[in-house]
Amino acid sequence: MAARARRTAKDWECARARLYEMLVDAARRRETVAYKDVAVHVFGGTVPARSRLIMDLLTEVDEQVHAEKGVIIASLVVRADSGIPGIGYFHFIADRFGRDISDPRTAWCEEAEKVWVAYGQK
Repeated sequence: MAARARRTAKDWECARARLYEMLVDAARRRETVAYKDVAVHVFGGTVPARSRLIMDLLTEVDEQVHAEKGVIIASLVVRADSGIPGIGYFHFIADRFGRDISDPRTAWCEEAEKVWVAYGQK
């Protein structure tokens, strides 16, 4: 991933860990987080909220979580103006995971609910 190449391996792993922890915390609270909040929390606001760097990082975290829990944790990252993920998310879940996105809002709601259930209190 080209954006990742501009970061050291240590910086990338720290960013991944921060993003993972942020998303797991949001999942446990049954909340979403805005792309801009991800940019601030993970990179101190030094990269644009919807940058390739953040998308690459989300993809890596998502693949890890999907392998472990079978859910798409990136479903919790949303646009501040609409409250749902950007169009790239929908292409991602269709291409990578074969999800039906003919009704995007329904597809997103179903995926977010799966994440919240997977991380719910036991």
